[in-house]
Amino acid sequence: MQHYTMNSKDEEYAISETYLLCSFTIIAIKNIYDTKYEKYYKDNMIWYNLQNIALYTSDIAKLLWGSNSKNSNDRKKVREILNVTDDFYINRFENENLRDLRNSLEHIDEGLIKFNRRQHIMVEKQVIGNLYQTIKVGDKVFTPTKDETLRVYDPHKHEFFIFGYSFNLDKILDDVVKINNNAVQWLSDNNIPYFVTA
Repeated sequence: MQHYTMNSKDEEYAISETYLLCSFTIIAIKNIYDTKYEKYYKDNMIWYNLQNIALYTSDIAKLLWGSNSKNSNDRKKVREILNVTDDFYINRFENENLRDLRNSLEHIDEGLIKFNRRQHIMVEKQVIGNLYQTIKVGDKVFTPTKDETLRVYDPHKHEFFIFGYSFNLDKILDDVVKINNNAVQWLSDNNIPYFVTA
């Protein structure tokens, strides 16, 4: 893959796109926080929003740190403009768990095969509730772990688990709100419209 060095116009587009992706992430998280879980469970909107959050934050991380460590230095100016440091929760290079979760979703075919071949008593496909609570299936009683459950959303801790990896919505929201506010300020200061219409 060819490496491209960002110029000032690239940086402007990266900041505009980061703003947009942060806005999408905030909307998805607020939808999860504001909606009754019974409705979500019934129509799969919770899983739709959670997977979109994983996708959006992955793209935000790529814009801010690059796809690999070689691109990270090139994105430094964008991070400086947006006042983003390497200790942000969404940083794909610092947060291995989050990186692995995103990679598992990106390669879901491989993730499902690996997950299915793990040793487990039973696999729950979708759980909304407190992970690790004791459940009874037939005559068997056990406490599933994140490794025995394909997808879990814990509404009390605001954590999403998939393939044994997790992310915390509160931490993501904290990051994207800060980034979004800084992007809006920079775009305003530079008279750059947030939305472009044809």
